[in-house]
Amino acid sequence: MKVNEIFRSLQGESSYAGLPCVFVRLTGCNLNCSYCDTDYARTEGTEMNVAEVYEMVKAFAKSGDILEITGGEPLLQVNEVNSLIKKIKSNIPYNTLGDILIETNGSIDVETLKKRHKYDIKVIMDWKCPTSNMSKKMLPSNLEKLSKNDELKFVIGNWKDYDEMKKIVGKYDLKCKVLASTIWDSIERSDVVERMLEDGIEARFQIQLHKLIWDKDKRGV
Repeated sequence: MKVNEIFRSLQGESSYAGLPCVFVRLTGCNLNCSYCDTDYARTEGTEMNVAEVYEMVKAFAKSGDILEITGGEPLLQVNEVNSLIKKIKSNIPYNTLGDILIETNGSIDVETLKKRHKYDIKVIMDWKCPTSNMSKKMLPSNLEKLSKNDELKFVIGNWKDYDEMKKIVGKYDLKCKVLASTIWDSIERSDVVERMLEDGIEARFQIQLHKLIWDKDKRGV
């Protein structure tokens, strides 16, 4: 598998924000979002086998850590991801390394991940709104496959993006948690929050915590 970076930091997003986390960032993405903040992961990386990645995860992990496999787009390497999850869950005690999060962009069938193993994996799906220029690549059938343990994230850069979130939340009987955030240095967060409160959007508003703690362009955090 091609790996961009492996590191330990705080989880900056989702309902797990603020928790210590081991990140495995894979190389490659099938989308090209206008606001991508990890564009370097599209091409930069090193070929590693599953056993090598496992050993690095094991070396980084401390008691109570969560694990996130992200990218790029990790489902482009879904066979290797499934093998890595199986190896981790079979060999690292749960009290050492807890929940496993897979951050995916919504354009690839999540069942390629979930149906191949018995482990409880949390999917964090980043649904692309119009500002990304990738909204037409989304796979609506994925919305029906998200469970109560999964999370659906909307990144908002303008009111068209907000309306897209509102439409999806209203149209689908979502079982998952819903997250909303803004593109860094774009639309005012307070305006979005006030509109969410006015419209009664059932979602958790979030700010990319790692960009508040460190420089917004810093890697490996």
